[in-house]
Amino acid sequence: MEHGGEQEPVVSYTFLWLDDNEKQSVRELVDRNFANKMSAYTKKISALSSDVVIQVKVTVGKNKKQTFDWSFLFTYSGIKEPLVYMREWFKYLVDLINHAFDHFKEELSKLQSVI
Repeated sequence: MEHGGEQEPVVSYTFLWLDDNEKQSVRELVDRNFANKMSAYTKKISALSSDVVIQVKVTVGKNKKQTFDWSFLFTYSGIKEPLVYMREWFKYLVDLINHAFDHFKEELSKLQSVI
């Protein structure tokens, strides 16, 4: 779906041992982070080509210690290697998601000359 020339990311989720409320929280946090933290970057990436595709694969699982393990993969048409970020043992979902998007924002700013 496109909004004013900006390509919305295609987000896929894999949830492992999360309840429905936790799954919904993850989806809402990802949406909020794209709308706020990543908007300038997705606009620049969308400007590269009319058929650019931005993809994000989110995997979040709850481990035996009742903390969260996760991985995020961020890629778009034309990037040489996807940006991947994985961590374990996060206690709070909000911290997990916000931390991942801070990381991607930092990595994309390093690629600024490419974007």
